[in-house]
Amino acid sequence: MKKLMFVSCFLLSLFFQTHVFAKTKVFQMEKQAMFTLEMRSFQTNRRLNSTRTYKKSPLVSTL
Repeated sequence: MKKLMFVSCFLLSLFFQTHVFAKTKVFQMEKQAMFTLEMRSFQTNRRLNSTRTYKKSPLVSTL
């Protein structure tokens, strides 16, 4: 009886660990994907803003 209890507890803890690990792994991957998307959009926005300000800059028009 004690052995059965130990085995069931062991399996339960194993399942719980893998479940939590999978959840955290997915969460980390989602966070990484969101961060990558934000960085990409930030870079494109910066590029667009730099070209826009470059065209509007009075210093460039005087040169």
